[in-house]
Amino acid sequence: MQWRILNDNRGLIALACDKIRTKQYVSARWSAAGTSERFKIPETYWTGDNADDLINYISNLPSRYVIKPNHSSGRFLVVDTQEELVAEALIREIFADWLRADEETEILGHWGYKIADQTMIVEERVGLGSEAPVDIRLFTNRGTVVGAACTGTKPNGQKWSATYDGELQRRPSGYPGQLPLDAVTPLSELSKQIIDELRLAVRAASEEFDQVRVDMYRAGQNFYFGEFTVYSSSGLVKYNDETDYRLGEAWKLPSLTVVEDSGPR
Repeated sequence: MQWRILNDNRGLIALACDKIRTKQYVSARWSAAGTSERFKIPETYWTGDNADDLINYISNLPSRYVIKPNHSSGRFLVVDTQEELVAEALIREIFADWLRADEETEILGHWGYKIADQTMIVEERVGLGSEAPVDIRLFTNRGTVVGAACTGTKPNGQKWSATYDGELQRRPSGYPGQLPLDAVTPLSELSKQIIDELRLAVRAASEEFDQVRVDMYRAGQNFYFGEFTVYSSSGLVKYNDETDYRLGEAWKLPSLTVVEDSGPR
């Protein structure tokens, strides 16, 4: 991962860090592959870089939505106007903050976010009620799932996680908040049919990448594409040796000294 951060400036990396382009890319890939209808892309309601433009447009939005930057990670505002209206001052504040360069590029050296369009997105909020949908993260190499993680929040607010190998069998990984290995999770309870559909959808989305994490949300029996992650935890999570070597062995780094197709730009 550190090699990628320091060296890999290919077009695919830039694509994966641009949320709008990524959604369009995955939608096209899923359409071409005839992916099951249970795999969906959250609808984009609005994009732009002017807070007043969004304030003037808010009356056209549904009551539930999410605001986030197109070119960063970990920043989002979850909205339900039936519960609480969004203050105009808050919108102006997050636009001013989130449209600036942040730690992704200034500290962590994540080049791809610097290339992404510096704009904001308002998109469909996945799931019902106040709880966040379950986050399913699939580590892939050329479309093959080599590991997975399922994360969520307990009723007391404590975060939990469960990690899996490429066969979607539970494995201890050293990642924080691990549930017991025999715990039932929204990933372990999937039927073989749905797992097969999930693998096909993930392959269609990710097979051009030597390595990418495909992040999805599960809501009921449907799966919503979240984003590509090419700088997973900036390579700074301390996994146990088994997980570290298993994920690393599956990743063949690209040659940057050979002329090759660098992917979409």
